[in-house]
Amino acid sequence: MGPNSRDSLANSRLPRLTFVLAVFAACGGGAARREPLADADDPWPMFRREPRHGGDARDHRALAWEVAWQVELGERVDASPIVVEHGVVVATREGTVALLDPVIGAERARTSLGGGIWATPAAARGVIVLGVGRRRGGELVGLSARDLRVRWRRTITAARGTRASTFGAATADGDSVWLCAGESVVAVRVRDGAEVARHDVRARCFGAPAIDGEKIYVATRNGEVIALDRDLLRDGAPEPVRWIAPTTRAFADTSPVVNDELVLVGSNDGHLYALATQDGAPRWKVGDGHWVVSAPAIADGLAIFGDDGDVVRAVTLADGSERWRGEVGGDVASSAVVVGEHVVHGAHDGKVHAWQLADGAALPPMDAGAAMFASPALTASGLLVIATHEGRVLAIR
Repeated sequence: MGPNSRDSLANSRLPRLTFVLAVFAACGGGAARREPLADADDPWPMFRREPRHGGDARDHRALAWEVAWQVELGERVDASPIVVEHGVVVATREGTVALLDPVIGAERARTSLGGGIWATPAAARGVIVLGVGRRRGGELVGLSARDLRVRWRRTITAARGTRASTFGAATADGDSVWLCAGESVVAVRVRDGAEVARHDVRARCFGAPAIDGEKIYVATRNGEVIALDRDLLRDGAPEPVRWIAPTTRAFADTSPVVNDELVLVGSNDGHLYALATQDGAPRWKVGDGHWVVSAPAIADGLAIFGDDGDVVRAVTLADGSERWRGEVGGDVASSAVVVGEHVVHGAHDGKVHAWQLADGAALPPMDAGAAMFASPALTASGLLVIATHEGRVLAIR
């Protein structure tokens, strides 16, 4: 994450938050789509489960809306949990990574990496890849998904020749992982951390890159959304940029999200932007002037997102017109997922909220005890897992 003048998490009520964690997403199509696949045995291996980051998990059963288990890690969590074959992975701001049993929450393994982890990791081929931030230069680390043993460590050279100290959320793509390191987008091979692709985007970026077919989408802190050609990047071609779309000069700290025709990205200028995947042309924007730090979920022709005005809204993908809205008791920086027929997310009021996808009817909020920036993840058995700023990991059945 990266600092900003208001508070790095777009929340003046939480002054301790010093970095905006980006775990948001989107993507655009192309002819002969070549979908990057995550490992089939990993139920939720990255932010929003898959590389387009749409957050649609309606293939999971509806939630009974009761707590299955909870665990206290004792350290602040901003990164979203992921779920691999061997359990639930949670990384803390203090650099601890815990592997929890997905059924009962018991701790299976723990490691300390000696730095701050703000951004969501990604897993592929039995390796968890995450960025560890340090003031004088951080590193990427590959951990065994079975027992969290360190497989490799790699420093990344930033665009200006210094050692990258900030890292964004990661996106799995076959045998590699993409993420932002300083002002560059990089891909590393999961088996050994070797860098296999890189592009300088001229500003820091923290959201998980979105991948759809041959395109990679990145949102930057200078307000640009950039579409890159994945194959040209891997081949080292000098001009991998498909298009660059300026939104505003405000920070775009979120992950882009995609359906076949639109890239959606939130901005700190208080709007959600919809751009054409083909050329980045603006289609519509919507917002009340409150920072949009959460990535929208996409389902049934709707985009559902929250802002720091304590509002969640659903708008149509066709033209951005509002379908419904709901009010909560705090900023919404947690990116929602759609489970069964409900949209579920955390908020800075310390509660987990659920809304009927069709009309916004609300379930009773569930008290998590502290604010949440993380997005929920789902286990193979259908438990929804989310983590709080005070280190509580909560599983809801």
